[in-house]
Amino acid sequence: MTKTNESTLEVREELMHLASSNLFSSSLAVILNAIIVSIIFWNIADKTFLSLWLLAIIILLTLRNIQAKSYLKTIQKQSLESLEKSFKGKALLTSVIISAGIFFMFPADKPYHQAFLTMIMAGLSAGTVMSLSVYKDLARNYLLILLIPFTFAMYQLGSEIHILMAVLIALFLMLLITFSKKYHDKIIELITSNMLVLESEKELKLSESYFTSIFKEVPIGVFTYDKDLIITEANNSISELLNTPVHKLINLDIKLANDQSIRPSLDVTLHGEKGYYEGSYHTQISNETIWIKMQAVPMYDINNNIKGGLGIVEDITGRIQADEKIRHQAFYDHLTGLANRLTLNDRLEQQLARLARHDRYGSILFIDLDNFKTINDSLGHHIGDILLKTFAKRASTIMRKEDTIARLGGDEFVILLSDLSDNKNHALEYSHNVAKKLHKLMKEPIEMEEHTLYITLSIGITTISKEEEDINVILKHADIAMYKAKQLGRNTTCFFEQEMSEKIESQLLLGSELREALKHNQFELYYQPIVETKSSHITSCEALIRWNHPTRGVIYPDDFIPYAEESGLILSIGDWVIERTCIDYKKIKNKIKNISINISSKQFNQDNFVTKILKTTQEYSVDPSALKLELTESVALDNLLATTDKMNLLKSHGFTIAMDDFGTGYSSLSYLKNLPFDFLKIDRSFIQNILDNEDDASLVKTILTISKQFNFEVIAEGVEEKEHVDFLKDLNCEYYQGYVMSKALPVNKFEKFLNDREVS
Repeated sequence: MTKTNESTLEVREELMHLASSNLFSSSLAVILNAIIVSIIFWNIADKTFLSLWLLAIIILLTLRNIQAKSYLKTIQKQSLESLEKSFKGKALLTSVIISAGIFFMFPADKPYHQAFLTMIMAGLSAGTVMSLSVYKDLARNYLLILLIPFTFAMYQLGSEIHILMAVLIALFLMLLITFSKKYHDKIIELITSNMLVLESEKELKLSESYFTSIFKEVPIGVFTYDKDLIITEANNSISELLNTPVHKLINLDIKLANDQSIRPSLDVTLHGEKGYYEGSYHTQISNETIWIKMQAVPMYDINNNIKGGLGIVEDITGRIQADEKIRHQAFYDHLTGLANRLTLNDRLEQQLARLARHDRYGSILFIDLDNFKTINDSLGHHIGDILLKTFAKRASTIMRKEDTIARLGGDEFVILLSDLSDNKNHALEYSHNVAKKLHKLMKEPIEMEEHTLYITLSIGITTISKEEEDINVILKHADIAMYKAKQLGRNTTCFFEQEMSEKIESQLLLGSELREALKHNQFELYYQPIVETKSSHITSCEALIRWNHPTRGVIYPDDFIPYAEESGLILSIGDWVIERTCIDYKKIKNKIKNISINISSKQFNQDNFVTKILKTTQEYSVDPSALKLELTESVALDNLLATTDKMNLLKSHGFTIAMDDFGTGYSSLSYLKNLPFDFLKIDRSFIQNILDNEDDASLVKTILTISKQFNFEVIAEGVEEKEHVDFLKDLNCEYYQGYVMSKALPVNKFEKFLNDREVS
């Protein structure tokens, strides 16, 4: 339990409440013991002293109980700090009075009375552990005051038995202090745990309330059913869609419905699969035929057993009727209703001819929704469809009648801004303003089902005029500019420049050079140590690839890995990294536990990935536990079920798995808790500013808290200063990695670095 937790106001208030609650019973026990002592010693001790001693104890304990009762009834207006000082002060005064009385009445020549007092003191001391351990410093001081004078009184009698008794009492004192500390820690742990439970219960109730509200009011039909296909819940939207009151839908047996067309899609969910249906459906109660699109998913109980399913129904009757009446699918996108590529090409050709006649400028905006694939794959295609339609709807609100907005496919959109100006700069300025409006429109959150999504755009812009004649070239230029916006970090706009085409050509050259690099062994692995924060011991390291280019020198991975990913060369490079790591591990295996290697999405998603990596480790006689596989969030969430199965298979063979760059991607807890990671790596972007930026510091603390809840160990990247290490140590971050210990080194230099540290 950390000192920070112990010192929180809530914990201190609970400790004060607990101490006050325990006071009456402990006070009663002390007074009873004092009365018994007074009775036993009435004839052998000074009666006046004995009476005053007993009276002092009773008065002091009475005052303490009055104060405690006042606090418990919230009558007490003193500050918590003042109450704590008063409580501890009066408790120690009680200990002094008891100890002084026992010391002065301790008989030198009455062994039975000595034994009696010993038992009394043992009982009082044990009671102290139970009643005062809420404050470990108070319990310790109370015990010291109580027993040290008594131990001295016993010791000064001088006989062997008395000296032995004194030693035993001293040992008993130390034992009680130890027990008191442990009992205090348990109390703190229990209080903190209870507070966390209460907070979790509040959050759960709030989440349930939100879910209920969303379930009832979400503008799409939703219903739940049990394993017998009996509807258990239905929202207002499904009621309106089916033209049937909610109370008539609940407890409806789907198996008895006249129309069984949706039945197969619901049955599969009871076997853990997703169901989908799109087509006509005849409602039993309202006796209507409508067209629906339904997505059905299984629902699980707390033991992960299927308890039924959830159906999400969309009424597509209007769309089907419109399709039947107007056969315009060849010219418009069926999902968004926007123009398609064919329509765009036709209007672009017309616009080029018009601009040429009047010597004016228009422009093309090529738009891509950032991270759409991740959301589409992880949350479902129906969510992706809603996102696309939401963008189309919002973007259409700012278009002029003469402009065209088209969906090319997937999440790619093109806007044709017609006849803007006879001045190219004015045309660019107007285009940029449209792009700004689009960015602003998408800042508004998109609410759907239980999700709240924020979507950003990457936009590429190129002008069109009489100088351009080939529509394919125009669209290519806008696409290149959009890709540049992606490279600049997304959520931005970029104008096409001729140098961009040259960059594409240079990437083609890069692909050829990468193939040569693989062929002629130009790659090399560097190793950066990973340090245990608490002990400062180097426990492992990360393998980082470098390209020793024959003319350009050392090239870092950021300059070639993205292209390797796009071109598919990452598969060959990834295989080389695994093999080289196994070779290098043999040189340093006596110094470290394992080596971390980065696994790309394409590499991990190979059907034979597990077989290949096991074959490599066997070939070089390297235990799989020597490799820690680092996956990014996008890799982990690409196909959640398949990813989880593959990760579990790898772990069963001994590999450990880390989530790399945690916090920079989707970071949904609902997925994180189901993924069998061993480690989380906090991205360097959050670590670099933790000393100066409260948001980054708070985020790092939150990540560490989450990791404890899911039993993940944490590695902080980018640690460059000793103050970073101290900060992470205070937060119990298990490991760190960065220049504060060492930059990445070639294997021979890294081996020497490890040997030098061992010697020093």
